[in-house]
Amino acid sequence: MLAEEREEADETPTFPCSDAVWQGFFRNAADLLGKRSWEVWMGIACGLAARAHRNIHVRYYGNLHGNLYGLLIKPTGLGKKLCTDTCEALLPEWYTWRRGVQSGPGLAPLLAEIERDKKTGRPTSIAPRPVCLVIPEWSTLAKNLKIQHATLAEDLNELFDCPSRWSVSRSDRPGSGGGDLVIPTPSLSICATTTASLFSQEVTPAMIRSGFMNRYLILPGSLTRWTLYDPDAAPIDPAQLSTLPLDASYTLGLGASVWSLYADDAKFRFLAWGTPLFEGELMNDPDSDLELYKRLHTYAHKIALLYAWSVRSPRITREHVEAAIAVIDTSRAFLQSLLSTAAPLQPPQRVQYEISLTEKILDKIRRESGRVDLRKLAQDLRKSATSADLKRVVDDLLAAAAIHKTDQRWLRFGPPPDRPRKPVSL
Repeated sequence: MLAEEREEADETPTFPCSDAVWQGFFRNAADLLGKRSWEVWMGIACGLAARAHRNIHVRYYGNLHGNLYGLLIKPTGLGKKLCTDTCEALLPEWYTWRRGVQSGPGLAPLLAEIERDKKTGRPTSIAPRPVCLVIPEWSTLAKNLKIQHATLAEDLNELFDCPSRWSVSRSDRPGSGGGDLVIPTPSLSICATTTASLFSQEVTPAMIRSGFMNRYLILPGSLTRWTLYDPDAAPIDPAQLSTLPLDASYTLGLGASVWSLYADDAKFRFLAWGTPLFEGELMNDPDSDLELYKRLHTYAHKIALLYAWSVRSPRITREHVEAAIAVIDTSRAFLQSLLSTAAPLQPPQRVQYEISLTEKILDKIRRESGRVDLRKLAQDLRKSATSADLKRVVDDLLAAAAIHKTDQRWLRFGPPPDRPRKPVSL
């Protein structure tokens, strides 16, 4: 048995950090921390992206800026907080960052300093500012997306593209603090972590189909074995990163085509790698299972740009491209592994079908209790479901004691007289 467990552990996929990603500012920051891992890389990348925001600006199927939505997935208790701590350490004291947001309108006071009229509560001045959400447990944000009538997912999707302006409208009653609020040049970055189980639990098909999930660069945390005695981990202090020199005012691109920023050998390498991957597999295949991968080409450019920006390089070099390729290849391989082990997501129409069928069966048995059996259900509901589906749902309801059979096999609503009723999940 122990041998089998060791064999299974050996088959667990690992995603090592390529040496290619440790260059320039990334190398300097990792060396200062004394650790090279995806936790450290993601924290550095998110911190730099938050600092770069609109100071990187190129054209690539629309405007492309330096901001980034990063999500690192790693088992709990194994040090994933190093990622968010690293990001925080790269944000100066004046920089606005928060642990999360509960609603779309709640983003407004983060994205801008807003002064309001004391009587009406309406805005009198709006000063936009770059913002970073640093979220040690991303599942809290995912749960807020599911609140009825919430617009948080749509707002985060829109803000990812750094639109020229972003608006939110609320009640215009005096004293409500609402009205039509327009924030110019918003900029939002996200650095978040979670576990694979919570990711599988909270991500819905709608989050994937809407493009919410593919706006995240998703990477694995290191899978090194935890030990009680780890003298190398104890002295790691991300606060040291604040001493690293960084000219965050440097501008790169100024709205030019992204392709004009690549050195010739860098462009050749990017296209040789990216053309067969994205044209032949990920972008032109209508299979919805590939939705999670469909912004990796955008992130390939963003990462290469971030490497160039962080060292004040006016051009994207071959080394910057190699770093971007290493990150994107790792993200793609990790997503494939994650999806292969996650519980399959049911299409929303199937979920609604199950709920509707359960409600119909319960309603019919409630109204005709003691006068209906499985055969009559199949006859009366033949237009709503197959016999196999009807039998499966009835069996589930019997097991949950939501209904019971009499000695004559009639179906009655409620539990058997000698058995307490369990709650029924629709």
